[in-house]
Amino acid sequence: ETAQEEVKPEEHPIGEVKPTSEFPQGYTPKVEVRKSGTDKVSITDAEGKQASSITFTTEEVDGKKYWKIKQTATSKGHEEKGLSQNAYKYAMENLPEGYAGIISPKETRQNTTQVPHILEKLGKIYDSSTAENGDITLKPKGPAQKAVKPEQKIEETVQKPPKVEQTPEERA
Repeated sequence: ETAQEEVKPEEHPIGEVKPTSEFPQGYTPKVEVRKSGTDKVSITDAEGKQASSITFTTEEVDGKKYWKIKQTATSKGHEEKGLSQNAYKYAMENLPEGYAGIISPKETRQNTTQVPHILEKLGKIYDSSTAENGDITLKPKGPAQKAVKPEQKIEETVQKPPKVEQTPEERA
């Protein structure tokens, strides 16, 4: 295991927006990838009742798969707890294998106050782009993948682990 350096919130480069999902005590996230094609991130409260959720369908854009939001909902009494923002983060942390990100279609944003605010905050954590039609796409940040032509030779560098001397007791 490698120890990760702890970053204090006030020192974090994106300010108060935490880069990973953190749910209030008593709330549990869950991803449901369904055969029906409608997937869901749901957040349940301590009583096991749904407090917040995002439902998705799969959409292919330029040969890449995305989760496309159908609906985002938070139940009465669970508002203002950061559940929706954390549900988006949890979805990004748990994208199905081979998926490039999440699309938030403009027409699904019924709440025109909180959802744009959430997407603006998430744009500080993820690569965010807005299409001409108003759809917002979120993708994990990271180095751009360079296309390699078949005729190019790919050289690999392999680091060998440092040699560790064992004591006679450890060899036994």
